[in-house]
Amino acid sequence: MLPDEQLPNIPDEGSEPMPMTAMPPTATPGEVAVPLKSLAQPDDKEQVQTPTEGDAVNFTVDATVTRIEGATAFVKVSAVNGNPVDDEAAEPAADPDLQEGADLRSMAANAGM
Repeated sequence: MLPDEQLPNIPDEGSEPMPMTAMPPTATPGEVAVPLKSLAQPDDKEQVQTPTEGDAVNFTVDATVTRIEGATAFVKVSAVNGNPVDDEAAEPAADPDLQEGADLRSMAANAGM
C-alpha cells in the first residue's frame, strides 16, 4: 500500500465529481493541427472571420522536416500565415491512457512493488 501522501486524490462518495480538463485535439494521418485563429481571414465586407468545419482554407505554413521514414516526411509547424505557433497547438497530444499507464508503473516501481 502507498503512503497517504502518494495516494491519488479520490473524491468521497456524494462529493462533486472532479472536473474534466479539455484535451487538445489530435491530428489524424493527413491532417495538420493549427490554431483556428491563424486561419482567420477577412470576408467580402473586410470582417475577419474564423472558418467553420467544412470551409475550404488557403494558408501558408513555415515548417521544419524533423524526420523522414520511407516516402513520408514528418514536419514540425513553426508558423501559420506568418504567425508563430506554439508547440502545444501544432503537435498532437500524447495518448492519456499511455501516460496514465506509465505513471502507474512508475508509482509501483517507487513503492517497491
